[in-house]
Amino acid sequence: MISEELKKLAWREVLILHLLTSDQEKQNLDFSKLSPCSLTCSIYGMMTGSSFNQRANTLAHLCGNEYSCTLSEYTKPHNKFKTRDYTALEFYCSLEKANIAAIIAYLKGEKAELELTEL
Repeated sequence: MISEELKKLAWREVLILHLLTSDQEKQNLDFSKLSPCSLTCSIYGMMTGSSFNQRANTLAHLCGNEYSCTLSEYTKPHNKFKTRDYTALEFYCSLEKANIAAIIAYLKGEKAELELTEL
């Protein structure tokens, strides 16, 4: 079960990400290649080339909140020695029942809106 709090945080992050990313970054998204734990095939990775490069870090800090320091289970972020921990969206995308297709469709402009109830 995905908590309502996580859904709200991920949804908010997607809405802001939609506003702050270029058309080219959005078009780099490919649902068939998505791998939430991959540096290059996660949401931020596909959009920017690597989920931990400067552009991805900037977007993550502007769009989301650090949510967990691992993707395998919720672990309070610490951010002592890493460039950043995982955002709510990244954590959400790693979950089995996540509706990633709707997120990517919205980010790419294939859907006009993304409702919280879709997550």
